[in-house]
Amino acid sequence: MHSYKKAWSVWGSTLCLSLMILGGCSMGTSTIAKTIPTKQPTLSPQNPTFTNLAQTPLHFPALLAGGACPVSTPKANLIPIYPYAVGTTPVYFQTFSTAMVLHYNKASDFPDAGSSWGGIKIYWGIAPTYRGLVLIRGQELDHPGTMQFNGGVGQTHGNVEGTEPMLSDLRMNIEATPPGQWSQWITFMRFQHDGCYGVQIDGVGFSEDIVFVAKSA
Repeated sequence: MHSYKKAWSVWGSTLCLSLMILGGCSMGTSTIAKTIPTKQPTLSPQNPTFTNLAQTPLHFPALLAGGACPVSTPKANLIPIYPYAVGTTPVYFQTFSTAMVLHYNKASDFPDAGSSWGGIKIYWGIAPTYRGLVLIRGQELDHPGTMQFNGGVGQTHGNVEGTEPMLSDLRMNIEATPPGQWSQWITFMRFQHDGCYGVQIDGVGFSEDIVFVAKSA
């Protein structure tokens, strides 16, 4: 298996043919081939820009005791391929529905033997206008807790699924693509229990929170 990062420009038959080669596409619905997380072992996770981005304070919304999770709102037609996405920055969280509930595989059903962490595959879309580094951090909002990631800068694949080792944050180096084409990153979010979670996306010139519910499938 190979790590995978892809770019796209338009809807239509050319895009569908490309997806068929990678793992399947039917007109009306698009699917991405099962694959391990995108990794970039050649750039140091200690790059000074990552250090600077990590200085941005976390600014997740406050959650009142017993209050509802203030989930973000997906919007239609923000990016190609996926019908819905969340975000206003150049980095978008992709989804097939308006529900911000991530049904993750619990640890016993996740391909990471001996781990107490479950997880779910997440696709990120990056606009053609942005080139540079991105730092994504996350935490649980309704209880003291954290989350982990797989993919990106510094990820090595200790197993064939790419689920080990886990990383405390997600670091991306968005490289050049042909004009007008978006980049897609495949990652895993890892959870130990259900709850309300947030991820903060920091890049050069932007910072944004995305809030969702994680629930074991």
